Amino acid sequence: MGDCPILVKSPNGSVQLFGDNRVTAFEAETISLLSEFQHQAPEAPRETHLEALREPLLQQRRHRNSSKGFWVADPTTNWLPQLVSVTIPEPEGCEILLCTDGLYRLCDLFHKYQPDSFFDRARTHGIPRLLEEVRHLESMDPNCTTTPRIKTSDDATGLLLTLS
Repeated sequence: MGDCPILVKSPNGSVQLFGDNRVTAFEAETISLLSEFQHQAPEAPRETHLEALREPLLQQRRHRNSSKGFWVADPTTNWLPQLVSVTIPEPEGCEILLCTDGLYRLCDLFHKYQPDSFFDRARTHGIPRLLEEVRHLESMDPNCTTTPRIKTSDDATGLLLTLS
């Protein structure tokens, strides 16, 4: 549910990415608008660009957990029928990497890794090393101009599991 990707590595070494792609279009729209505002007024402070996004973001949030928007887990239960689920056909020996979108930025935003190399890095160097890497990349672009994004630093957590 929401924006947390799940990577599954099968015993044969292939990595599959699972998640809820319904939020992707909203994220892309937001980043596109931010990039446009930055291009139109490159000297303006970041706060000005974010203020220009205020109304589009509010509009997106008004449609959250509805058929016009994207679905997130919250204290209500109206999102439960929209839960995306996956069955792994041969679970024994599979490894699963659960991560927040903030950690997955290393792949989809900063483009440092592909899903398979990201998974391997998590396994060989650990989640804490990946956290250091994402924090370093965020700190190298504090105004979010090289890599346009809304949050200068996002939540970043991960969990690596082996099924037996």
